[in-house]
Amino acid sequence: MKDKSLKLDHAFTLYELDEKLLQLVPGLKKAREKPPVHNPFISELKLSTFDKIKMAFLIILVPIRLLLLGFTLLAAGVVAKVSLIGFKESNPPVPMHKFRRFGQFIVWIFARMASICCGFHYVPVKGKLAAAKDAPIVVVAPHTSFVDSLSFLPFGYLSAVSASENLKVPVMGNYIRLLQPIVVSRADRDSKVFVANEIKRRSAAGVWPPIVIFPEGTTTNHQCFITFKPGAFYPGLPVQPVLLRYPDRMDYASWTWIGPGALYLLVVMMSRLHNRQSVEVLPVYTPNEKEKKDPFLYARNVREYMAKLAEIPVSDHSYEDCRLMMEAQKLGLPMEAGIVEYYKLSNLLNINCEHMIEYLHKFAIIDKNHDGYIDFTEFSNYLHLPHNDEVKAMFHILCIDKNHVISFREYLVGTFLILKPLNTEEKIKRAFLMLDEDDDGFLTYASLSTFLRNSMQLGDSFIGKIFKDMNPSNADHIDFNNFAEFCSAKPEYGILFMHFQKLKEDSLLTDNKAENTQDRKSMSPKSAYKTRK
Repeated sequence: MKDKSLKLDHAFTLYELDEKLLQLVPGLKKAREKPPVHNPFISELKLSTFDKIKMAFLIILVPIRLLLLGFTLLAAGVVAKVSLIGFKESNPPVPMHKFRRFGQFIVWIFARMASICCGFHYVPVKGKLAAAKDAPIVVVAPHTSFVDSLSFLPFGYLSAVSASENLKVPVMGNYIRLLQPIVVSRADRDSKVFVANEIKRRSAAGVWPPIVIFPEGTTTNHQCFITFKPGAFYPGLPVQPVLLRYPDRMDYASWTWIGPGALYLLVVMMSRLHNRQSVEVLPVYTPNEKEKKDPFLYARNVREYMAKLAEIPVSDHSYEDCRLMMEAQKLGLPMEAGIVEYYKLSNLLNINCEHMIEYLHKFAIIDKNHDGYIDFTEFSNYLHLPHNDEVKAMFHILCIDKNHVISFREYLVGTFLILKPLNTEEKIKRAFLMLDEDDDGFLTYASLSTFLRNSMQLGDSFIGKIFKDMNPSNADHIDFNNFAEFCSAKPEYGILFMHFQKLKEDSLLTDNKAENTQDRKSMSPKSAYKTRK
């Protein structure tokens, strides 16, 4: 991966760094690019006055439809249970025969009844699904709702990939088993390899139905295509892209991480006479040799292909953004604080989701009021520094969007593209030598105090807190290891140390020039001539 971090061959002052930041940090320009949709995991159901009046008149349909829905789901579960009597999955699995296939058909009828109960009386389909031997995998996007699977009822019997825990769900577990999905365990690290091999095996057999996969891995507000997971593309086989739409004016289908709950959406659906859902089957996408070898490239290209035809933008958000949102909620932050456009930032900063979660915890410590942003007061208090010009300049550098606050996304970008490169072992040693004026290999309170007073005019209260951060064992001096740990924990100080190092270098250069000038003035014309010769 090309290094996109800060490139510094020599020291800069804070003001020089701020002015030249875009040139010094190649990846910063890309990091500042805004996604077309800020948060695809948020939705809002807006009901007009007319919508509310209609809902009030038709609310009587809800209990009737709920009762019918409950009956159809229970009946489907019973039929599935009976169909599975005496059934034992072979290894490798083979398609069911005889009355079990008839059971699948009966369950399909009950599923169609459930679709009608939810108000989806008819699902128009544009295009034709290819045979499983030509396109064994059907990729569907955008994934919007818990009723998305109803759109595939017109195609008859299709299979899917399901987590092993889904088979244990009461009633529905038997229904899922009857469909014979590819079962994977989330705890199994080899699940990707297993799914890819099983898809290839079923495709070669020529007797299995196509396998439906939602490559986004989570639901969105259908305003963009988020990152496609590579699972459907690991086999390197042709895929059938399918576009799923809800063309109604009212967004009653979007079931996202932030927005109306499933029960409320279901009630709204059932209080409408008719709900619309449409399916467009796109031509089969056959991968080239590069795509077969690189499932991530294959996934990106299929997403671009679908987005172009659907006229919907793409973003690099992914399911990991949802994980970060949930972690932010646990920490008392707004859920939106965790939105970072994970796939883009992960590649740019070369960090994974677990690493981001670790830094989200650090962010929450700095963000004292837990509003999802670090303001200047929180920033300076965290560093135990006053509101002076140097600290303001440092804050301005790390405020990537220049909007006077630092979001979690900016915190990650600033940390990994700017701060980390300023805290290499070589640069930390250079900063330590600058502070260790007597060259004894230790920093004392007195030496640190002298430097901070002279450079930043800090008072005893600030100096005491900084010295305590550097010296957790309360020793009378700080060695290099203590100092390096401090710089790692608070890399923001790397900018300050570089700033004062540059000022010191400029001061020495000025003094040397002044001395040379004075020497030249004190020399006689004759001696100056001899010096030049």
